[in-house]
Amino acid sequence: MKRLAALLLILLMVLTLASCSKKSEPLASLDIPKKEEVAPYRLSEKELQLLRAFAIDINGNAQVFSFKTPKGTKAVEVNAYALSRDFKWESIGGTTVSANDEVPVEQQGGLLSMVLGENYAIDFSLSFGNCTFYFKSDEIESQAVPMVSYKAYLPEAQEIEFNREIPVALLVYDSGTSMRSYVPGDYSDPSKFEGMDLVQAVTLRFLDKEFTPPAQ
Repeated sequence: MKRLAALLLILLMVLTLASCSKKSEPLASLDIPKKEEVAPYRLSEKELQLLRAFAIDINGNAQVFSFKTPKGTKAVEVNAYALSRDFKWESIGGTTVSANDEVPVEQQGGLLSMVLGENYAIDFSLSFGNCTFYFKSDEIESQAVPMVSYKAYLPEAQEIEFNREIPVALLVYDSGTSMRSYVPGDYSDPSKFEGMDLVQAVTLRFLDKEFTPPAQ
């Protein structure tokens, strides 16, 4: 698990992400979609070689997604969920970045990276323009010891539709000995995960209106 935590840092180094800076555009040379869509980021052979030099093998425990925000985007939202026993998605973390003078999100290329950590926590970085934001989902206490798991990530580019969540990752764990396969689109039908011990989901959403935090 310590190696997985280090992987996030190495991935960020590989992809040259940086904190907000008006002097550079670290994403300009990366493989960002030309269209207004979200897609799995394809690591180059050079990037893969650098990871191998650190004796790091991703093996489905880390993923990077690239996107281009549509014209009119006011905020970018990342949500992480865990499935409750009554088949409802419950928030376990996330972030929303709203447009402002320092962070213009409209018509920007960006990256979302995620690395699975200890106790089912997920480390994230969200980067677009010349800014990067880091956050982590909640840890989850599970009584069952997972014997099998299935990790499904967004397999191909998907067009962005304002205010609609795009599932980019599904993480399924169970103490049994076998498991069916899943796709990120199964997020819309939680009943498909009946009998599984733990299910997590990660979604991206692009908003065309100002983000308003929920009332406390």
